[in-house]
Amino acid sequence: MSYPDSVDPALFLTQQRSNFENISKVLLIGETGSGKSTIINYLANYFHNGTLNNLSIAVPCKYHPHSTEHFSHSESNIHDNTQSKTSSCTQYIFTDSNTNKQYLFLDTPGLSDTRGHEQNEMNINQMIDAITDLGNLTSIIIVVNGSICRLTRQFRRFIDLLIGNIPDVILENVLVILTNVKKHESSFDLSVLNLHGNVYPFYMQNGAFASDSRTWKGSIREELQSNWEHSMHQIKSILQTVDSFKQISIDSFIQLKQTRNDIRSVMHQARLELIQIQKIQDELSQLEQVVQQTYQIHLQEQTIEKIEIVDANYHSTLCAK
Repeated sequence: MSYPDSVDPALFLTQQRSNFENISKVLLIGETGSGKSTIINYLANYFHNGTLNNLSIAVPCKYHPHSTEHFSHSESNIHDNTQSKTSSCTQYIFTDSNTNKQYLFLDTPGLSDTRGHEQNEMNINQMIDAITDLGNLTSIIIVVNGSICRLTRQFRRFIDLLIGNIPDVILENVLVILTNVKKHESSFDLSVLNLHGNVYPFYMQNGAFASDSRTWKGSIREELQSNWEHSMHQIKSILQTVDSFKQISIDSFIQLKQTRNDIRSVMHQARLELIQIQKIQDELSQLEQVVQQTYQIHLQEQTIEKIEIVDANYHSTLCAK
C-alpha cells in the first residue's frame, strides 16, 4: 500500500479504518433469481449517473456481459435465468457525489440456492463470515421478486433460511425491495416474510437489464424510461431510509457463527461415533461368521442302527436276551 506524502502510515491506516467503520454498510439478501445483482446495477447507475442510453454495468448479465465499472464480481450462468449466478459475497462501495457519503452494499449468493442443501450451507457460511468482517452493519435489504403470486416451495425455503440465520436484532429495521413490479400491481403479502420489526417496502419495475436494448422502440422505450426514473427515485428514498438508521453491532452474528461452529463440531463428533459404532457392528458380524464356520467344522455325521419289528407271513419267534 502507498501512503500520501507527509502522512504518518500508522495515522493513515487509523483514519482508513475509521472511515470504513463510518461507512453505511447494507446487507443485500434474497432468494436465487430475485434480482439482487440487478439492484446493484441500478445502484451503480444512480451513483454514476447512468442512463438508459449509457448504462453502467457493475455486475455482468445476459444482455450486458461486460462490466463497465471497476468491481470484482463472481457471476456465472449469466445466460441462464434458472440458475444461481452470484457464487460468493462481494462488496460494492459507492460514493454520493452530492454529499460525499459512502455506502457499502454486500451482495450475497442467493438463499435457497438451486444447487442444493450443501451449497446453501456454503452460502450461509460465506455470508456470516463476510458480515463479521465488516465490523458493523447499518441495514438489511431483502430483495423479493414482487411478481410472484403464490408461495413456492423454494420461496418458503428462503424464508426459513432467512429467519434461521439472521439474528432478530438485525431484523429490527428491514428494507424490502420488490422487483419486477409497480406498487399498485403487486399482490405480494409482506407478512409472509415473518418479520416482526419495522419493514420499509419499495417497489421497482427494473426491466432495463432484462431485454436487448435494440428492441426498445416507441412505447416500449417510453415505458422503460418512466420505470427507470421511478426506480432512481426509489433508490434515493432507500438511501434516505438507510441514513436514518444507526449502525448495528455484529456481535450477534459472531455469536451465531460460534454457535454454528459448535453445532458442526458436535455433528462431526457424532458422525465419528457413528462410524466407530458401525465399525464395531461390522467386526461383530465378521466374528459371528467365523464362529459359525468353526462350528460347522466340528459337526460330524453318525450312523445309528435300529431294529424294527415287522409282521411276517410265516411263524417267527423273536428271542430276547
